[in-house]
Amino acid sequence: MDIPKSFYDFLACLGKMQDDDDRDVVSFSKDVEFGDFRLFHYKASYYYYEYLNNGTNEFFLKKAMKYEEKSLQFRLNAIKSETPCPNNLNLFLPYGSTYSKAEKEYVPIYMIYFFLGELYACLHDYIRADDCYKKYHFYSNGIKSDFQDEFVYVYSFRPFNQYSISDLIANRITLSHVSEMNDPFDSLFVSWFKTLPRAQERKYVHTPFLAKSYMYYRIRSFAATSKLCKSDSIFRNILMWSHYADGHKGICICYRLSRKLYDYTDENKLIKNSLCKISYVKRAPYLLKNYINPKDAFLTKSSDWNYEKEVRLISYNPTTESKHSFIELDENSSVNCIYLGDRFPKEHINTIKNIVHNEIPIIQMESEPQNVYLLLPNSLN
Repeated sequence: MDIPKSFYDFLACLGKMQDDDDRDVVSFSKDVEFGDFRLFHYKASYYYYEYLNNGTNEFFLKKAMKYEEKSLQFRLNAIKSETPCPNNLNLFLPYGSTYSKAEKEYVPIYMIYFFLGELYACLHDYIRADDCYKKYHFYSNGIKSDFQDEFVYVYSFRPFNQYSISDLIANRITLSHVSEMNDPFDSLFVSWFKTLPRAQERKYVHTPFLAKSYMYYRIRSFAATSKLCKSDSIFRNILMWSHYADGHKGICICYRLSRKLYDYTDENKLIKNSLCKISYVKRAPYLLKNYINPKDAFLTKSSDWNYEKEVRLISYNPTTESKHSFIELDENSSVNCIYLGDRFPKEHINTIKNIVHNEIPIIQMESEPQNVYLLLPNSLN
């Protein structure tokens, strides 16, 4: 972690920081006294910087841990009491200048958990490091729902197989680990993981534990309109049928998802679901570093894929090690319609009908004889 010159300028302006292990505040020589968690955060950053630049002396590392634990304690107390952070100081983050003005002012709690994870890993306290990195992902605003609608419509193109049948029977949605994605460059987490430093340098001790914390993300991709409403432009898309529905032999499921399902959090289990837009870029973010923003890792794709109009249901769930996780449709969510591809096997149509019991519309897509590039819906109910 690099400490910018602005941090030292900050210390010079307020005077030399005084150490006092028995005090719960940080005092300055100019008779300025604060119970502000940010000051502990910066003091911890300073000692960590000294550790990285002064051999293997763990004195600085333990000092950094002590002050960052105090920072967390004060930050949690501020959240519980809903006390606003002081804004009369121009504080600077030790992570560089890529954060918003609000983040520079408040030092979000996820940054404290991230820093503590790094400190615990360096002190070989791997259990607490793992716990802090999980909390970093849960509280981070890197991945959060881009939508607030009470319910939305999204489309899933799939082969007709045991997995899609199981989801329909169990009334659930299956999410997969990023290693299951069809594009080797999607997600960027996979590419970033391959570039992680393997050298046994002190500043890289934490990276295996940080990388492990990303393994709990699960993804389900959907096609959707910009307003997440029902649209025949989605289920008439020939490319989507060809690429994701077994060459028109599969199905397309239209889901109605409630906000309770797609924007869900469980603070006790650190589970968070978010429905997010994809960022399509011509040039991939820089990956040769020991950290990757979760949004870059899981929500960034090449602009070549822009035609998909993709949104993703992202679930962070550290309670499971399985490559697949499941979200059951709640009382306000449902399968709204099932579309069958133009080449869907006729012998399997009754299978679909037996699963839905005529409670869900079943639509057969058929090519227009006068224009085979045009798919037309034909109701089978």
